[in-house]
Amino acid sequence: MSNKRKQCYLYVDGIAVPVSDKVYQEFWHYTNKEDYFMRQLKTARHRCDKQTQARAFVPARECSLEQLTAAGHQFLSADPSVEDLVLSGIWLEELLETLTTEEQDIIRLFYIQEKSERAASAAMGIPKTTFRRHEQRLRVKLGILLKKYL
Repeated sequence: MSNKRKQCYLYVDGIAVPVSDKVYQEFWHYTNKEDYFMRQLKTARHRCDKQTQARAFVPARECSLEQLTAAGHQFLSADPSVEDLVLSGIWLEELLETLTTEEQDIIRLFYIQEKSERAASAAMGIPKTTFRRHEQRLRVKLGILLKKYL
């Protein structure tokens, strides 16, 4: 076995140009990468599972919505439905009506307006420690009420 390495060639305009092994590997690495991005990602394929022999459709990344729905793909909407929004709004209003005005103020100032404990307690005219204690009790109460609704 000789220590001499096999010479690598790249063809430029039909002329064989000798290159190092590293250059040859990098050339084919980027050629394969370009092929992947330019052809393979744009082509839909079917794959067959070797164990179950089940065929699966693998869509191209550039398939249109019509092509995907024709192939049987279903998409969930990321937005909640209007019915869900209305029901949750009604449910939240009913839940807030069961709270005292002080508890409603805590929710409005601390959670909705995102004021600090110091600012919310000052707006309500109570000490910060009292505000914290009332807010902790409110969280426990809301947990119990949420368990009833859910």
